[in-house]
Amino acid sequence: MDENILFQNVLDETSVKLKPKLDFSLMKLFEEKKQTIAVVETITDGRLTTNFKKISGSLIFFKGSLVCHNVKNLIKLLGLLSATIKNKGWYSPEIATEMAKGAKKLFNTDIGVAVTGNLKYNDPILNKNNEALIYISMVTNKKTIIKHYKFFGTMSKIQNNIIEAVFIVLKYMLLNQNLKEEY
Repeated sequence: MDENILFQNVLDETSVKLKPKLDFSLMKLFEEKKQTIAVVETITDGRLTTNFKKISGSLIFFKGSLVCHNVKNLIKLLGLLSATIKNKGWYSPEIATEMAKGAKKLFNTDIGVAVTGNLKYNDPILNKNNEALIYISMVTNKKTIIKHYKFFGTMSKIQNNIIEAVFIVLKYMLLNQNLKEEY
């Protein structure tokens, strides 16, 4: 993998309490860094977009989103490579990164974020004890960050954990990187 890609495998985050108050701090960071963002989400069903839109002043930095579950549409709209899907699989860090790059390009932003994953319903009747393998990718001109998580619980709990993980990684990215420099 390219040295500009940070890949961190973080499995079984169910014991971590992800409850940061990030709304105000994210807004301030986007203002300070003069950054814009777009997202593509599959497994969060638009809830990531909703959480961004709840941040006061998000119109300044949040430029758009795409919620899509159809592979053919993602290939068409984001330019995903069907060869990558065939060789790496639909749920992979490579696809998450292609999705994030596609979001960045589609909405002409500084940061592209993608969230994808595979949900396994262990108890579909009661909707509990589900298991989700998640890939989160964030792309700038300078850096690509990929995170891999495994969450358990109801679909709602899994989605909340994903959203909170995205906000934490995004805050880290904004605090620790000079995002305007190119490779």
